[in-house]
Amino acid sequence: MTHVSAQTQATLDLLPDGIVIADGEGNVLAVNAMALRLLEIDPDEIVGHTLEEALPLVDQDDHGWCPTNQPYGGLSTRTGIPEQPWLLPSGLEVLVNAKIHRASPCDPIESVVVSLRNGRGRA
Repeated sequence: MTHVSAQTQATLDLLPDGIVIADGEGNVLAVNAMALRLLEIDPDEIVGHTLEEALPLVDQDDHGWCPTNQPYGGLSTRTGIPEQPWLLPSGLEVLVNAKIHRASPCDPIESVVVSLRNGRGRA
């Protein structure tokens, strides 16, 4: 289940980092193969769900990625979230950053693209 074309999905699956794309409402539209591997999750369990449900990432103090970084909150001119280390439920450390897309500064968020990279380096 995906909300992107087959060609777009095939391109996403070629990327070395895990990618999760959510719309302006926070609902996951697409996820690539690497993200599915890292998250150890089935596409049906992530696409159509909220970004917070899709990213079971916690820091050393058990705080979640979405509540901590609030990708849909903060300044209306914010365009991204810098790379930070987070832990998956498996205990694997991943480096996570995000790009917040708006048509122009102060416009509503159109999408949030989250990148996940194995903390031990790319394979």
